[in-house]
Amino acid sequence: MEKVVNTVICTHCKTEFPIFEEDLRFYQMFGVSEPQQCPQCRLVRRLTERNPRSLYYRACSSTGKKTLSQYHADAPFPVYSPEAWWGDSFDATNYGRDVDFSRPFFEQFIELKQCVPHLALFNTEGTMQNSDFNNCTAYMKNCYLIAESDYCEDCYYSNLIKKSRSLMDCSVCYEDELCYECVDCMGSYALAYSQDCNNCRSSYFLKNCASCDDCIGCINQRHKQYMIFNAQYARDDYEKRKADFHLESGQATHGASSVAGSR
Repeated sequence: MEKVVNTVICTHCKTEFPIFEEDLRFYQMFGVSEPQQCPQCRLVRRLTERNPRSLYYRACSSTGKKTLSQYHADAPFPVYSPEAWWGDSFDATNYGRDVDFSRPFFEQFIELKQCVPHLALFNTEGTMQNSDFNNCTAYMKNCYLIAESDYCEDCYYSNLIKKSRSLMDCSVCYEDELCYECVDCMGSYALAYSQDCNNCRSSYFLKNCASCDDCIGCINQRHKQYMIFNAQYARDDYEKRKADFHLESGQATHGASSVAGSR
């Protein structure tokens, strides 16, 4: 077990975290002080550097024209619209500089970072069709507020979706169609309120299911059909019970979700 050389209270969340001997050697190697925030808070702070899902209007630092950007207008560095970034209006060698070995590295790094132009949005130009309000995307058609996704059509308010169509409020879903509020699902059709499912169809509130059709509120099922809360039904009985849930109603669907979670 690693030796703990110090214990620090995080300045942000106030939790206590250890400084291990190996950590201390690493900090000394770079000539930096011990961290004042816990690993989780430091991770959150690092992730704020990458912002694919919040978009702002601001002026392009090159042309002055209004542009959509992942960087707020208060950002301390220049931000170029995609047209300016990929154009020939600036010389990337203008902000180049030599390293001054008499000064701390990170001090010079932040100075360089704050003068280097940043690309407003990381989309693949020429592959976006009627899909302006997206970031970190490519080959999108009729998509809105999508992040970190590719080859999608008619999708909205989602991230990390690939080769999918007609998705809304989904995350980490690949090759899905007509799905709503699904997470970590693949190859599914007409699936809603589900997680960790593969190749499921016409189902609701599933968790860790594969190749299941016409199921509601089931967990850990494989190659099943007409099941509700892990109980098998005949087709006619299933349809009658399904009608009782009124799944077409948002309010009734929320109630069904609560029942599924309690079983």
